[in-house]
Amino acid sequence: MDLSEVTVLALAAWRLSVLLVHERGPWDSALLIRRVVGGIVHDADGEPVGIPDTMLGGLFGCVWCMSVWVAAAFVWVHTWQWAGVLIYPLAVAGGALLLDLLLESVARRSRNG
Repeated sequence: MDLSEVTVLALAAWRLSVLLVHERGPWDSALLIRRVVGGIVHDADGEPVGIPDTMLGGLFGCVWCMSVWVAAAFVWVHTWQWAGVLIYPLAVAGGALLLDLLLESVARRSRNG
């Protein structure tokens, strides 16, 4: 797997992770998934107001946690090799997490002026 493949997979993992954790999704699909699978309670605007203290609740409440599993799935499908399934998800999730940190930093700076 070359750098361009890791970059593409990291961006894809970040996007899907953020969608599953923070966004409503098309036709409220991500909201429904969070509610049904993660047991997360939302307000009228779709914002999470209650995250259960369960493994799936924690997973759907954390981009960092979700990105590891999303990255693992993407890499598994991409490589179809067991060694890659153990190593590449960490690299892809790391890229996704760095991107999330960068975007959080930019958002924080724009809010503070």
